[in-house]
Amino acid sequence: MKSEEKLVDLSSEYFFNTPSKLAERIYLYPTVAGRFTYMPGYHLLRERYDSFLILLVESGVVEAVLEGKETKVYPGQVLLINCYERHEYGSREGAQVLWAHFDGKAASDFFNAVIEEKGNIITTLRETEIRTLLESIFYGLSGKKKETEGEYSVYLHLLMNILMNPESNGQSGESDSFKKVVSYINEHFSEDISLNSLAEMIHLSPYYFVRAFKKKVGMTPHQFLIETRIASAKYYLASSNTGIVEVAQMAGFKDESAFCSSFKKRTGMTPLEYRNGIKQSAR
Repeated sequence: MKSEEKLVDLSSEYFFNTPSKLAERIYLYPTVAGRFTYMPGYHLLRERYDSFLILLVESGVVEAVLEGKETKVYPGQVLLINCYERHEYGSREGAQVLWAHFDGKAASDFFNAVIEEKGNIITTLRETEIRTLLESIFYGLSGKKKETEGEYSVYLHLLMNILMNPESNGQSGESDSFKKVVSYINEHFSEDISLNSLAEMIHLSPYYFVRAFKKKVGMTPHQFLIETRIASAKYYLASSNTGIVEVAQMAGFKDESAFCSSFKKRTGMTPLEYRNGIKQSAR
């Protein structure tokens, strides 16, 4: 169903789930899942919503109030919130997020274990796995994909395990170094970023850095930077009327031509075609 929440784009969707008595007794289960585009200025303050929230930031920046302090959540990072307690988050500049509320007999134990070990905001190199699992829940609840309650429980267990182990392999020191690079790219993608500066950040030669980064992330640093810029451009195209030239600049491309070429190569359409398609689907 379409969201009618204030400052949530009309293209945003969410779907509810009513668990069976069996699921309530033995499973983890989703209660609602959605993919939202927050418009600039979006803000939510809620005293209580009986569930736990997993929120993946796909583009833009989300601000969350945690322990009385505002903290930013960047693309590729996961925000965890105990919604049984007062919670507050939003987005000043706008963001696209994929999320699921969940509950169940062991939900509190899983949630607290992850929070105690990793905190409420998790930087991970396993974003693709997290997105795939959240999408399985989202599309299952939408009716586009048939899922059983047992399968939903498995997806949520896998999500909790990934968040407990956000790096699939490698020593913790090395993993922390690459998380630092990923976070830096996510925060500074609109700026000029050189390969040498990224390699120097974790004290590696450019040659070894590229090889190690690709092994960890699944793509080269340059490919990751371009994908991050394209994700940002999609958000600007979908949620504003900003001109194509300005979108290119905001996303970090040197000129409109380079932007349009990269965008079409990765999406199969021009930026204008993408924007028009989004507008048509929202009608």
